[in-house]
Amino acid sequence: MWLAPPDGDDATTPTTAAADAASPPRSVVAETRTESRHAALRAAGAVPRTRAAADAADAAAAAAATGRGGGGGDAPPPPAATFSNVLFCMPPSASPDYAAEAARAVASWAGPATGRLVFTSTSGAYAEDAGGVVTEGSAVTPGGGRLGAAEALVAAAGGTVVRLVGLYAAGRGAHTYWLRRGAVGGGADALLNLVHYEDAAAAAVAALRCDATGVRAAGGGGGGGGGGEGGARRARRRH
Repeated sequence: MWLAPPDGDDATTPTTAAADAASPPRSVVAETRTESRHAALRAAGAVPRTRAAADAADAAAAAAATGRGGGGGDAPPPPAATFSNVLFCMPPSASPDYAAEAARAVASWAGPATGRLVFTSTSGAYAEDAGGVVTEGSAVTPGGGRLGAAEALVAAAGGTVVRLVGLYAAGRGAHTYWLRRGAVGGGADALLNLVHYEDAAAAAVAALRCDATGVRAAGGGGGGGGGGEGGARRARRRH
């Protein structure tokens, strides 16, 4: 489920998700980069807006607060509104400054006293790339890269990081490759880590509803998969 902060009526890849803490019953504002999914989001009961519309609203609010008609430098203005619950879902490839996007999501959150901040990261954060078993406690890539910086920002704010593994839908995912091949290669003990998009969404919602923070992994694996040390999975980086 793709969601984000309130305001505008406009907002394909989701960036931030949030529940409006201001007026009961709570509303869900879905912020995306384009309007291509707005009709579906409205049908689901969300209030969609584009990132451009959100930035314009933030800039206008900042200008009104300072009494100036324009921006106050190169730094982006703070969010015009904050939310009790924020779900940040955005691939690193969608922004040249991924850490700044994560920082914006953190700034959109009213804090742990009001609700939860959840960031859907990926298993690409793990250092293992030769087919070894990976758990939530496995080593991450030294330095962390863009994912690591974003995860650190969310964790420092008291949020939860959910590392998703092998997302798929009926026509999208690793299984489509093997369906085209007609035969599955590899050893009999090989693991193909897959989690359906709807199950990943359910995991993100569960993280919003629970008190746990830190890093969690969601994906297929031995022993029924799932997160936790019992949810082991094998990792091989694709080059």
